[in-house]
Amino acid sequence: MSRALNGSLFHIDLYRLADAADAIAGGLLDERQRDGITLVEWAERLGAALPAERLEIAIEGTGDEPRRLTLRASVPSLRRFLDAVL
Repeated sequence: MSRALNGSLFHIDLYRLADAADAIAGGLLDERQRDGITLVEWAERLGAALPAERLEIAIEGTGDEPRRLTLRASVPSLRRFLDAVL
């Protein structure tokens, strides 16, 4: 099944940043992202700036190992998105 994405898709990789202050100072987080979906790698570096309502995908495994993906909705109201793809 294919679905169209209405809005923009943003990708933020926080690997080289120390914390949320670096992301904010660098202009990586701003109001433009409210009109789309933002994918954040190394999201734990945002600390308290990480939105409470979010979908998470944890990736386990490195190198040539098989990867294991764990999907989680941080609040029950977002569970419907996971149910649509699982």
